[in-house]
This record gives sequence, C-alpha cells and structure tokens, in this order.
Amino acid sequence: MTMLPQTVTAMVSMVRPLMANQIATVFGLSPKVAGFYVGLVYLGAVISSSFTASLITL
Repeated sequence: MTMLPQTVTAMVSMVRPLMANQIATVFGLSPKVAGFYVGLVYLGAVISSSFTASLITL
C-alpha cells in the first residue's frame, strides 16, 4: 500500500517532462520550461523531506 501512492506520484510528476515538446508547441513555449518544472518538483521533495524527518518517531 505504501508503494502505490509513490508510484502514482512519480508517474504524475514525470509525464509532463516526457511530453514537453508537444506541450511547449501547443502553448508556444520553449521546451526548456520542462527543466524548470522538474527542478521545482525536486525542490519541493527536498524541502518536504527535511520536514518529514521530524515526524518519524522511533
């Protein structure tokens, strides 16, 4: 049960960069925008993981 949410989250966050060329063409943007998106996803992961360490009790 723990793996399912992680799998779905990974799929949802990584589909957009895979389709970056098509999405960028539709909206008239540069495909480089996908790099910013991936950077924001990982920045959010770094920040949230630093706070969740305090929630783990031994």
